[in-house]
Parts: sequence; C-alpha cells; structure tokens
Amino acid sequence: MKIEPKEITRLYGLVYAELFTINPPAGEDLIENITALANAIYEYEGETEDWFWIGDVSEACLCDLIPGLYWSLTKWHGGQASDTYAAMCALGQVFQPGMSSAPNAPDEETGEGADLEWYAYEAMNRWMEARHPAQD
Repeated sequence: MKIEPKEITRLYGLVYAELFTINPPAGEDLIENITALANAIYEYEGETEDWFWIGDVSEACLCDLIPGLYWSLTKWHGGQASDTYAAMCALGQVFQPGMSSAPNAPDEETGEGADLEWYAYEAMNRWMEARHPAQD
C-alpha cells in the first residue's frame, strides 16, 4: 500500500489528540498509533517536506513530536519484548539520535529556552507516568 501524506496526518492527529487534548478519542491505542505513524513515515516514498511540518501551529509539530516521543520511550520502554520498545524502534527508523540527548527543559525562572521537542517529551512522560506510576 502506498502511503499518502493524509495517512501520516491522520496518525499524527491520533497521537496528538491522546497527548495534548483534554478529551482524547476513546478506544485509541497510543503506543500502536505511534508505531503506525513512525512506520508510515518510514515507508513514505515522497519528499520529507510533505510531512515534516504537519501540526506546525500546535504544541508539537511532527518534526518535534518524533524526537520527543523517542527520548521519552528510551526512558519508559518495557524491554525488548514490549510494545513500547517496538514503538521506540519504529521511531528510530526515522529519527537517529546520534550524539544528541533528551530535549532541554525550559528555564525554571523564565520558562524560556526549552527545545521544541520538550513538549512532546513531557506529554509522553506524563502519559506513561499515569499508566505506570513509580514504585516505592
């Protein structure tokens, strides 16, 4: 099946809605949708510019969402047999971290200076924390 930009946009919308809206769509599987989104981008045969700026007037456009999700999943994945690890690997097909590191947080005093990926990173961390609270 040939991947079209509207399919990438649809999957982005599902992931975005789960992470950044008050009432996300019921019955959606965020981890499955992240994996599908990454795979769709990987399989897309057109130009990167066709999908790179999807969501550019939101909290996290696609080009910021991908590294933010990747870095969050490096922290939260459940091991090599988990769906979260599979999602991280799928994202790794389209984002190669190389010598980079997790996004920078905003300055505590000014709230400025955050990498744009930070918002996706934090949203995913909050989502994972809500489903997998820290054990004491």
